[in-house]
Amino acid sequence: MTTIGSLDDQPAVRCPDAGLEVLSLDDALELVGDAFSAGVRTVVVPARRLPAEFFILRSGYAGEFVHIFAKYHMRLVICGDVSRAVATSPTFAAFVREANRGPQLNFVD
Repeated sequence: MTTIGSLDDQPAVRCPDAGLEVLSLDDALELVGDAFSAGVRTVVVPARRLPAEFFILRSGYAGEFVHIFAKYHMRLVICGDVSRAVATSPTFAAFVREANRGPQLNFVD
């Protein structure tokens, strides 16, 4: 179950920290629906709820997951420690740096 909170003084839908260990692409669509229902444009997802494939860019999972939010003009914030993935993958590190330069996708601790 998602909750409504705020991030940067803007309303946001937050995916709970507890629950299913891994979020599927269908779960991403559900989060978008929850955000639309609540009238908000930002969704916060805990990094620990994402599958390992998300952090391996060549798997394509991150691209598909992020695309769902971009398609509906939703801001996606991945909240939590991604330092291990950044340290072990220069490609993922570059992805995080580029994402944090724009307004659509952000990684925050």
